[in-house]
Amino acid sequence: MEHLVAERHIDGHRVLVVEECQDEGTGFLLIVDGVLADEAEPLDRIPSDEEIRTLMRGRRLP
Repeated sequence: MEHLVAERHIDGHRVLVVEECQDEGTGFLLIVDGVLADEAEPLDRIPSDEEIRTLMRGRRLP
């Protein structure tokens, strides 16, 4: 089950933070400009704007 927990605009990008609840636990996914950042590695908490910037730079997101 997934639901939107935050929408942010960072450096000209629209970033959605989605909470994903599964049997293994809860994680958070980032969707940047409509593209899922990394489904294989959900975050364990909602990241700060600076953490999102670092993730976008490190993963070469849109």
